[in-house]
Amino acid sequence: MRNTYGILVTAIIAFVFLTGFIFSSKDEDYYRKNPDKANSDFAKCESRVNKAFRAGDLKKAQELSSDEECKAADKIVREIKKNKRIAEREQQQKIEIEEKAIKDKKLKNLMEEYSSLPLSDRVFRNTEKTDQWYQSCINLKIDRYGSACNLDNIGGEIYKRSYKDLSSNKELKEKTLSICKGYEKEYYKKNKRKTFNARPNSNLHILGFGEKVRGINECHAAYDLDDEDKLKYYASMPFEKRVMEFIECDNSKNNSTCKSIFKKSKKMIAKAYKSKFQTDKNAKAAQYEKCKNLQKKLNEKGRHYMFSVRNMGECSAANYR
Repeated sequence: MRNTYGILVTAIIAFVFLTGFIFSSKDEDYYRKNPDKANSDFAKCESRVNKAFRAGDLKKAQELSSDEECKAADKIVREIKKNKRIAEREQQQKIEIEEKAIKDKKLKNLMEEYSSLPLSDRVFRNTEKTDQWYQSCINLKIDRYGSACNLDNIGGEIYKRSYKDLSSNKELKEKTLSICKGYEKEYYKKNKRKTFNARPNSNLHILGFGEKVRGINECHAAYDLDDEDKLKYYASMPFEKRVMEFIECDNSKNNSTCKSIFKKSKKMIAKAYKSKFQTDKNAKAAQYEKCKNLQKKLNEKGRHYMFSVRNMGECSAANYR
């Protein structure tokens, strides 16, 4: 009876010991629920491994490194750090988005304030109203170097908006163009020069205007659209008529605008004819003769007519020099 009792007690003790060991085993789930424990246990594991390495016991260091609890703690510690980095990055992105929204709103308000100033102030710049606007913009401290207050940047947005509006409204474009030409005359009168430049930074910058009226605005959009209309007009004009228009332009006193447009139309036409002549050599030869014969007739009229045909895109494409 005593033996049976002893065996039973021993079995119970063994069961408690084994189950206690099993249930106290620390795996990934345990450490995921107890992150502080994961950090402390991993630190202990790391310390024991380093101690073994310093003692020169590589076998023990490898055994410790292969310990299941140490591996579980290590994995969860890495997981915690990764999640922390992700959370910090998401928080930073959220802050940046919020800051950008605030900045964009301020910039929009600034642009609206600037565009509400009279066009005459924005064309000539450095007036009392533009100076006041600029100072109030600087005082907002939107960015470190004050680039948000750069009138070319803000004016550029006004240009884009004006270009779009004037493109779809011919009457408004002509009205704006008339107003801007009035400012051009005023500029000439004040400066006594013939170098007014309504569009220093526009897409169709016209060569020959040295003086820069700084800032981009409705005038730049109106002038550019007018140039584009002229470009289309000249490009669609019959060959001989376009030659005569060029001669008239070339002999005029203030010819920088029309010459620039002719130069652009030449490139546009040459590109189209080069494509055509690649597959039609006879057409190229015929165009060459046409250019040659017209120039011969023009040469008889005097020196003002010489070399005019060379400025036509068709002749350039036909290799007439």
